[in-house]
Amino acid sequence: MQLVKLWNDLALTDGAKAYAAMTAFQESPENAVEFLIRHVRAASADDADRVLQLIRKLGSKRFAEREASSKELAMLAWRFRGTLRKALSEPAPLEVKRRIEAILAHSPRQFPPDSLRTLRSIQVLERIGTPEACRHLRILAEGAAAAHETAMSKNALQRLENRVKNNSSR
Repeated sequence: MQLVKLWNDLALTDGAKAYAAMTAFQESPENAVEFLIRHVRAASADDADRVLQLIRKLGSKRFAEREASSKELAMLAWRFRGTLRKALSEPAPLEVKRRIEAILAHSPRQFPPDSLRTLRSIQVLERIGTPEACRHLRILAEGAAAAHETAMSKNALQRLENRVKNNSSR
């Protein structure tokens, strides 16, 4: 099993190939968890702070700064969609709200390849469910609160805990 090839396949938009990679990872749980621990990192608080800075810069007096912030936020929109939506509900100049609305409207409906890889890796860790996989999910769940992968990791842990409770009550 070539872990790097499987890692690359997790990023594919071809669901069948990505699912096959997920299944292959699960067939060698110890190697998979060790590999994923090295490759899947928690969302950084720095990323969340950066998003907030960029949102503030959308109101800059300088057009170039507003444009640059819009472009960078567009690349981060999939991960911090909740932060952008929250910013829309807060008092802000019309220019800022319009830019955020445009970013949300034009952000891809599908996750970018790197995002798919991260989200599928979280699913693999959940399916493996070993103590080591759970430890890494806890690390991922402690990432930036506003990041999508942090919420996914928390949900995966909750499902694992429910599964353990249900199995122990039988």
